Amino acid sequence: MEQAQYSKLFSFLWNIANDVLVHAFEKGKYKDIIMPMLVLRRIDVLLEPTKDKVLERKEANDAALRKAFATLGFTLETKVK
Repeated sequence: MEQAQYSKLFSFLWNIANDVLVHAFEKGKYKDIIMPMLVLRRIDVLLEPTKDKVLERKEANDAALRKAFATLGFTLETKVK
């Protein structure tokens, strides 16, 4: 990314922060909020093509886990002491 493009993007993001977060957070704390949001969004964009497969796999894993717990007499809602 070229410096001019980076500066434009940086300015755009901070303007959003000023518009949206100005009353919710102290101005000096914006970077503590914005950076994690940017990282999460980037991960979301990178993983978007596989999202449906991941959700299907999660459902299958949840079903298998529920079956295993039921065999032991537990549910996912039961607290193990």
